[in-house]
Amino acid sequence: MRTSPPRLFIVAVILLIDAGCYHSPSPSTTKASPPSPQQPPVFYDEEGVPSKYTPALSELEFTQIVAKVATCTKDPIWFIRVKPYLDLDGTFGHGTVIVYLVPERQMSRIREGHAYIVSTYDKAISIASSRDGYVQVSRPDQVLTTELTLPSPSDLPFTRPDSIDPNAAKGSPMPDEELIRILDFVRRPSTYGRLPDQTMSPEQMVEELLKMPFLGLRKSARWRDNIVVYFGFQHAPRFGGGVLVMIKPTPTGYEAVTWGRWRS
Repeated sequence: MRTSPPRLFIVAVILLIDAGCYHSPSPSTTKASPPSPQQPPVFYDEEGVPSKYTPALSELEFTQIVAKVATCTKDPIWFIRVKPYLDLDGTFGHGTVIVYLVPERQMSRIREGHAYIVSTYDKAISIASSRDGYVQVSRPDQVLTTELTLPSPSDLPFTRPDSIDPNAAKGSPMPDEELIRILDFVRRPSTYGRLPDQTMSPEQMVEELLKMPFLGLRKSARWRDNIVVYFGFQHAPRFGGGVLVMIKPTPTGYEAVTWGRWRS
């Protein structure tokens, strides 16, 4: 989904970082196998392949990124993600580079691991450790295997959101069960059978949503009991777009309130 920078709505989905390389590994539930061949695959831009907005890494750039990560950890790399960067003069290039390590914890529906953020701006290579690591949740009808491959856009890992439970401590991570329950709900066509002013079928809405990754969620600023779930791409401030779904908790689960598009 290619969108132009200005206005409308800015979603701040920021991957918080710590300076330096250190990370504390957690025990594995199921051991995942590193991708084969040994050279890690690369996901470019929004569809996974190089584009005029995100050209392919040169052999030197790729080697420098892998070598930089190797100075911080001996853990194998799962894959590398290269986001586009829009300069002030309107030209595109390599933006944020995220290096995902092989998951440290994996269950049937969820993977969790560590990542590094590598900066390649101005040909200077610097690295920072992601504070919260990454999470990946499978689609409702899929179970994760131990084989690691390059994810599709909708399966890209993300930063675990904070819990929306008012009784939980501020900033506490959302539990696996709650995260899976929310994502399963918004990824099912049956969720969208009764929305007002619907211009697409429920199947078309989910098909559109599944073209992009989950970004995050937050409480609605206007309807405090409601939750806004964001899908799409936020490459940089004022450079992103996607789909949002507002849902409302009910005694038995959730109810869809609205489905729409956002852009920044």
